[in-house]
Amino acid sequence: MTIEIEGLTTLSEGMSFTECPRWRDGWLYFSDMYGRTVYRVNEAGVRETICTVDKRPGGLGFTPEGDMLISEMDAGRVLRLRDGTLSVHADLSSAATSGTNDMIVSAEGRCYVGKFSHARPSPIEPILFVDTDGHWREMDQPVKVANGMILTADGKTLIVAESAGGRISAFDVGKDGVPTNYRLFAALPEGHYADGICGDDAGGVWVTCCRGPGVIRVEEGGAITHRITIGPEDGAERFAYACALGGADGKTLFVCTAGPYTPETMAETRTARIETVRVPFAGAGIP
Repeated sequence: MTIEIEGLTTLSEGMSFTECPRWRDGWLYFSDMYGRTVYRVNEAGVRETICTVDKRPGGLGFTPEGDMLISEMDAGRVLRLRDGTLSVHADLSSAATSGTNDMIVSAEGRCYVGKFSHARPSPIEPILFVDTDGHWREMDQPVKVANGMILTADGKTLIVAESAGGRISAFDVGKDGVPTNYRLFAALPEGHYADGICGDDAGGVWVTCCRGPGVIRVEEGGAITHRITIGPEDGAERFAYACALGGADGKTLFVCTAGPYTPETMAETRTARIETVRVPFAGAGIP
């Protein structure tokens, strides 16, 4: 039986397209992609600007020293924000010719970066691995549009949403940080297009389905235990695009929502929000 969770409330609104949320030290950091801005917001709804990124910010993470790393999507680069100044940490543009996407950063400062492909009918591309010194390489195993990713709390497993594959996949992570042993974590029902994901302390994965019911919690093997339905509001469509667990006890699910994905109008319509709902599990791992 799938449990329906209700009580979704708006924390912050008026943005173009909220994505890639990360909870850290009492704040939710996130990208407003078509606003070309990285923000943070606290549980009281106070929102602050962190920086602007000319070529659209995507995935976010932090080094052990506290620097922020940002996937600069349209440039195919990873930027480093230190003391208010942006610099290039890794230039992936020769491999990410159609741009980078989501990214997570390990506790050691290693990056796992998804990239876009315009190949049809099945866009398949490997994840890019960026070591702590900025040197990078493509992984051996291609995936069908790597979107949201999770590193488990022990750092030994990388979980990946394959948006075009209808599945959540997993890799083992060795001491060198390199993912190996690609395998199925959970197949998703037809019509559930996985976007951002986050993990909880019971081993579940919260999946935002930008095509589908909203947010689901799936266990290894494919059982869907919980669902947060996100649908039309005042006659206008709304969708979930990314999520993160955080808050004082780790049991607040922050959900990035917006209207239909229309890049040409999102900067003007500004329908995107950060919404929250309480869930029975605490966040675990990265993000």
